[in-house]
Amino acid sequence: WLWRERAIFGVKYSLCTFLLSTGFMLFVKFWAEGAPEVEEESEHVASEEYHTHQIMASILLCIFLMGAGVLACLVNIHQRVFDESYSSVDACHNEYNRHLITIEHR
Repeated sequence: WLWRERAIFGVKYSLCTFLLSTGFMLFVKFWAEGAPEVEEESEHVASEEYHTHQIMASILLCIFLMGAGVLACLVNIHQRVFDESYSSVDACHNEYNRHLITIEHR
């Protein structure tokens, strides 16, 4: 039971971390390599295009940060509900009724 709880805990928080890392990678990709095809254009057109891509990168980062925040809130809510629901399982398996549990569960 303990390993199952740890595995689920790891998966939940790794999803948040994955969403954050994807957002940061896309932000850097948009910011640094936003418009390579405008290299032949005039300086003014190229700077406008890069500025547009930097704005898009910032918006994209905000969307991923908000998504990771919402996911982290859902993870916390799930953890609270899980703890509340399964606290009764720990309470019903105590030293007074331990003899009722089958051998394979011990």
